[in-house]
Amino acid sequence: MLGGLRLLKSELSCWLEEVVALLPFGAVGNGLRARYWAARLGEFKGGSNIFPGVHFVGCENIRVGQGLAINRNVIVDASQGEITIGDHVAIGPNSVLRAANHVFADPGVPVKEQGHQGGYIHIGEDCWLGASVVVLRNVTIGQGSVIGAGAVVTRDIPPYSIAVGVPAKVVGRRD
Repeated sequence: MLGGLRLLKSELSCWLEEVVALLPFGAVGNGLRARYWAARLGEFKGGSNIFPGVHFVGCENIRVGQGLAINRNVIVDASQGEITIGDHVAIGPNSVLRAANHVFADPGVPVKEQGHQGGYIHIGEDCWLGASVVVLRNVTIGQGSVIGAGAVVTRDIPPYSIAVGVPAKVVGRRD
């Protein structure tokens, strides 16, 4: 009986998350999304603008600073790790932050059956991640950095850097 109630609660939570993600753009939709995620995330300081289609996974492992602007269809997945996003960060549409990676060491076992290796992602204050940026596990993006559209961040980016490409490389500085 108790297992059935947990499953029902989980299904209702998933359904509610889908409804919240589909709320229209504008003050009402953004306000309702912010309230919903404030109640679900490990920390949510507020003043954020969360567009439709944003999904947070592993909510208890996600900490968000003041003034996050997160565009459409972004996935922030800390289901097997932790993600910290500093104050005044902007994340472009269709970006993915995932704090884990598949284990694939044994070629005799299908990758999907080898589990995941958790990690972290830390994004400093006042960063801008352009459209379709992917940030992989065990990465820190330093304060004030800009990551160009389509970049795949596989290693740490120093503060006030401009990084582009696959994998992302520092091509300039903001200071």
